[in-house]
Amino acid sequence: MYGGNSPIGENAGERTHSNVWKDTSEEEIYGSYLGPGDAGSDVPMMRPTMAARPSTAIHQDIAVGQLDDTGAAGGGAAKTYTGRKVVWPGALFLLVITAGALGLITYFGVEEYNSAQTQQSLTESVTEVDRERKVTSVKSCLLPDYSTADGKIYATDSNTGEKEQLVFTGINWSGMENAEGVPHGLATKQSYLDDIAANLSDNGFNAVRLPLNAQMIIDNSAPNTKLFVNSLDTDLNVDTYIDMIKKVVQGLGKQQIGVLLDIHKIDPNFTDDTSEHLWFTDDYPIATIYKMFETLATELCSDLEYNIIGIDLKNEPVGGCWPADDTDEYCDSDVNWPRAVETIGNKILAICPNWLIVAEGNYATNTVAEINGANVTYNDWYGASLQNASVNPIALKTDGKLVFAPHFYSPSVYPSSYFFKKQSSSGDTVSVTEYPNTTEGNVLLKAAVTAVLDNAFGNAVTEVGVPTFYGEFGGIYGSAELLAGLTSTRVIEMLIEYANDMNMTGGFAWAINPDGSYDFNDEYKPDDPWQYGLYTSSSWDAYHTDFATGLQNLKGSGSFPCFSKTTTVTSSGSGSTSATITTDSTTSDSSSSTAATTATSTAASTAASGSAAATTATTATTTTTASSAATATAI
Repeated sequence: MYGGNSPIGENAGERTHSNVWKDTSEEEIYGSYLGPGDAGSDVPMMRPTMAARPSTAIHQDIAVGQLDDTGAAGGGAAKTYTGRKVVWPGALFLLVITAGALGLITYFGVEEYNSAQTQQSLTESVTEVDRERKVTSVKSCLLPDYSTADGKIYATDSNTGEKEQLVFTGINWSGMENAEGVPHGLATKQSYLDDIAANLSDNGFNAVRLPLNAQMIIDNSAPNTKLFVNSLDTDLNVDTYIDMIKKVVQGLGKQQIGVLLDIHKIDPNFTDDTSEHLWFTDDYPIATIYKMFETLATELCSDLEYNIIGIDLKNEPVGGCWPADDTDEYCDSDVNWPRAVETIGNKILAICPNWLIVAEGNYATNTVAEINGANVTYNDWYGASLQNASVNPIALKTDGKLVFAPHFYSPSVYPSSYFFKKQSSSGDTVSVTEYPNTTEGNVLLKAAVTAVLDNAFGNAVTEVGVPTFYGEFGGIYGSAELLAGLTSTRVIEMLIEYANDMNMTGGFAWAINPDGSYDFNDEYKPDDPWQYGLYTSSSWDAYHTDFATGLQNLKGSGSFPCFSKTTTVTSSGSGSTSATITTDSTTSDSSSSTAATTATSTAASTAASGSAAATTATTATTTTTASSAATATAI
């Protein structure tokens, strides 16, 4: 902006800037910013002043005057002035802002790029892991003949006669008994079947009891893989319940972990108790149940499911009866449990003679026993009562196929009086005084527990000669227990000692799942139970290590055997040829296995005249195909 205007005349072409000073103490209008004498000149200005315009801005803080050439007010000499001293700070500021913005853009761009690269690497690693999961091979082993003798369980190679004794360090894995039809722990952000199996094997577990429901077997329903299976685990995204059972069994078989199938429920939506009290219902009559068992035997009795040892026919059949004699009037024939075991067991063995038939006990109530010098009245645990097994035995058509699987729990489920020095109850309030956690106190507690065990199924172990293991046992253990004397932990340890001392064939703890429901810890809370299991939380990423370690005292026999699938083929004729075919122990397809086999053949030819011919040894590679539910050729 110019400081003033010269009149038009002979020096009109020359323009000078008048130095001005600002006085913020005077009021002036912006239009008085003029050269000397300009305000009263008759010569028109080059453009009107701000005062001459329709709107006049009043600036109370500005007054102006002319400076001399030394800078003093009122001076007359004019100096040329370019105005750059006013402009350069703004330009510099703009330059700094621009440079800073470019720097920030560059910095955050680099950060975003690095973040993207990191995420890409993670994605690629996860994708790679999942890709590896899809190609893990299932084991292709010969389905053994599972049998019993002298109170022990054996797996026998039907080709060679090789025999291995089995003792279970087992665990229950629930979920498939419910409407979802999937074992829990396999959903997104939980775990994978291969990882769960590997963790079990690494921690010394060699068997899993797998609770099922009858309805989904009968209907072959679709399991809820959308909510209960990780979408990346495509091998488990199956369409039918039977296929889900196969996948789980095969997955455990990769680690040579045995599986006991358990018909836990009839209706997966049943919630009135842990399970129905009978092995049939109005909706699923006994004829339908027979077909269900026959379906299982047809579909799952194969080399691909070599690790299935048999079927626990019904979880806790406490609505049935086991009379001392079948003529006892209190026990109707349709709910006679030992006779039902015989009928169902024979139907299964007719289709799958390799399996074992597993029977639980019933439920004895108001049992009176002398415990530590006092008469105690109590109820057995569901499934524990085998008192009449010796006087009214189960007799299958095939010998050496029956096993007993009673249940027993610590006071975590219910604080029965025999677990404590004193116990009183009123409604949902239970008060207890523990046996002290001392040498003397442990002797008394063990005597009480042993007395109840002996009464429930001791005679089945010692007199009948039928192998016996815990189908379920457990409770809250170790650091999770709130009782000062750790009574639950001590009882679990005593159950394990009893199994070892009585030469039982092991047992299956309840459960691998982190959400097992227990009503009693330091108080009785049936409406708000404690949750406990082998895994610590719903993320399925860590064990209760003290529980895992404690269960290893139930001395198992180690990994299940994987017998090679071998056979000898002989042809007749002028020459003879024999071939031994051994099937590789792994195959990459778990639903329709193609097993690579190597056959070593020795051909011997003998001339008609009786002279010996040269013997030629050849090696050939053959391929045999086994469907998921049938036996392979060359077995």
